[in-house]
Amino acid sequence: MSHPSPVEGLWFDDGTLVLQAGNWAFRVYGGFLAQRSPVFHDMLQFPQPVDCDTMDSCPVVQLSDDKRDLEYFLRALFDHEFFPPYPAKTEFRTISGVLRLSTKYQVDSLRKRALIHLSSYFPSDPVEYPTVSDSSSWILEGPEWLRVVLLGKEMGLDWILPLAFYRTVAYCSAEQILNGAPFDEEVNVELDAADKLLCLEQSIALTTSASSAVIDFLWEPSVLPGCEGRDDREQWKCTKSRYSSRKMMEKWRSIAYPLKLWVPEDWADLSPVCGSCLASMKTAHTAAVRLLWDSLPQRFGLGDWATLEQIKANALEGSP
Repeated sequence: MSHPSPVEGLWFDDGTLVLQAGNWAFRVYGGFLAQRSPVFHDMLQFPQPVDCDTMDSCPVVQLSDDKRDLEYFLRALFDHEFFPPYPAKTEFRTISGVLRLSTKYQVDSLRKRALIHLSSYFPSDPVEYPTVSDSSSWILEGPEWLRVVLLGKEMGLDWILPLAFYRTVAYCSAEQILNGAPFDEEVNVELDAADKLLCLEQSIALTTSASSAVIDFLWEPSVLPGCEGRDDREQWKCTKSRYSSRKMMEKWRSIAYPLKLWVPEDWADLSPVCGSCLASMKTAHTAAVRLLWDSLPQRFGLGDWATLEQIKANALEGSP
């Protein structure tokens, strides 16, 4: 077996304990770990056997944890600047590593901090969705959303799953959904068979019927009730403006997922319509987006938002 490599910044010359995960080694302070984690406290109560492995005269504890998860967890413990509270910026990989191991080793303050960071990218209202990347402490695109789904299922974080699945469908190709995608050290991250089928089904539904419903306010009815046009010609100006925007949206509908198919900035690009038509369109669009939003948990087999929000509240209760 190759000699484990000390991890820079987590190899303290006066440390009393070496933790090893894979081929990485961390020389840290056993007393500090025991103080922060009841699991390490109990683990270190057991006397070390006389023939235990040592490294630089320190006992070595072999851990089954992912080495990167352990690195992020230990950095969060030993370096207060590495994983500051929300709204400081961070990365999903850091959040997931800290969350997994703070849960396993019962470091509640870090677990709650990680949950708050994670939750910042999962708004509770569709109005917040178009600008959530501005307020979130992390952002993610592409096939890494597969990892978010797997983390949510692994850790029982059901409230993130409707949007995690939605974003997986939006950001991953059909090939990535079917075959997974390689990440650290070529490890392939892949959904289970049932979730693959679910994502492929919803990929079709979200880019067809769901997206059409979100922009139907540009199409139906041909003349909106209360239009301020004094005659057919003036009313046609409003109708023509709506139709023109709808034709433009149709070009995007197969690749733009419905929650971002029509965003606040699009109202400024809309050709002039009367005030009454504009108000009616905004009301209809808001209602359509709300209907889609409310359907997301059911689309992915996750119940309803009220139940999911209660699960979230219970998990975050007492968070600093």
